[in-house]
Amino acid sequence: MPTPASFDYAILRVVPRVERQEFINAGVVAFCLEKRYLAARIHLDEARLRALWPEVDIDLAREHELRTLDLTSRPSRTAAIRLYESVGFERRDSVLMRLRSMESDG
Repeated sequence: MPTPASFDYAILRVVPRVERQEFINAGVVAFCLEKRYLAARIHLDEARLRALWPEVDIDLAREHELRTLDLTSRPSRTAAIRLYESVGFERRDSVLMRLRSMESDG
């Protein structure tokens, strides 16, 4: 019997108009360190996109299809970083920034 393994995933969405809070799922990224598995699948359903946004420029949407996939990882996750590199990810010089809430507690 195979050993169970935990997979993490992220859904890729197209959000034509944020103010309407509508979206369509356009892909998924799946990852499992134990199985040394990392994959992404993309599919833009043009009919569904037109249903949400009839005036959409489909040619423009096609031009912006996923061409690159960036990810971040803590330096301490050495096994994960080795996996990413083994499937083709390249290290980049970058700085990860975060702005915490500007609201005060009182």
